[in-house]
This record gives sequence, structure tokens and C-alpha cells, in this order.
Amino acid sequence: MHGRFNQSFSLSVKNGHGQEQSPKKLTGFVNISGTMTITAPDTGAWHLMVKDLVKNKPILDQKNVKAGTAIELRYKTGMHTQIQVEATWDQTADTTLVVEINATY
Repeated sequence: MHGRFNQSFSLSVKNGHGQEQSPKKLTGFVNISGTMTITAPDTGAWHLMVKDLVKNKPILDQKNVKAGTAIELRYKTGMHTQIQVEATWDQTADTTLVVEINATY
């Protein structure tokens, strides 16, 4: 199975921190390769952490990420995957973090 996906992801951030997790999905050992880019907000820097809860393995742990900077993603899933995204902003405020994901599998 091969394909491509381009998708925006929004995360509600309260007091500079947000976290969300996906439902557990059947993924069948696919290789994912691509980029993710913050498209909003335009200000500040982020610490982004993405973890596979099924494998209990980090996928990404990137500090000082700013809007417009593409971050490379490469990950091989297991039979099932459940993703947790956590973001910490360098500003103590509420916002919506928007990330554009472009990847192949």
C-alpha cells in the first residue's frame, strides 16, 4: 500500500500548552516519510513532541520550532498506531496551533 496525504491538524492550546491523541488505528507496518510545518500562529517558538502510544516510542521531539519551518518526519508504524501530540509554546497564552502535514506512505 502506497499513498500520499496532505492534511492540516489543529490543536487547542491553553496557557501555552496543548495535548491530544488519536484513536488507535490499524496501520499495518507502513513507512511514513514527509514534513510537518506550523502555519499558525505566526509568533513564538514551539516544543513539539509526537509519540506512538502503542509502541511507547517517540516519533518527534523538536524544540524551538517556528512557523514556516518544515520539520522532517520518518517513522515505521507497527500493526496498530495511536499518536499523541504535545505542544508547548514559549508564550503563556491561549491559541490554536495549526500544522500542515505532507507525507507519503
